[in-house]
Amino acid sequence: MAHSGFSFSCCSRAGRQGSGQGFISRLHPAGEEIVEARSTLEVKLAELAAARRTDDDVKAIDQALQVIAPASISVLIGT
Repeated sequence: MAHSGFSFSCCSRAGRQGSGQGFISRLHPAGEEIVEARSTLEVKLAELAAARRTDDDVKAIDQALQVIAPASISVLIGT
């Protein structure tokens, strides 16, 4: 199994404000439609990436998680 082109966000920063959807909607008249289209595309792209993943992709993700997990936990608990 592998994850070609797979990217993700493990954790959000403490105190981060929402997804920015309201901000985008105010910036452009078609903002809501843009956000909706992007959300639809992101779901499909994640599905394709998961279906096309390789063992090397999974190993790379595991290695990245080992590096970022301690930092993410530190941010979440405020240390």
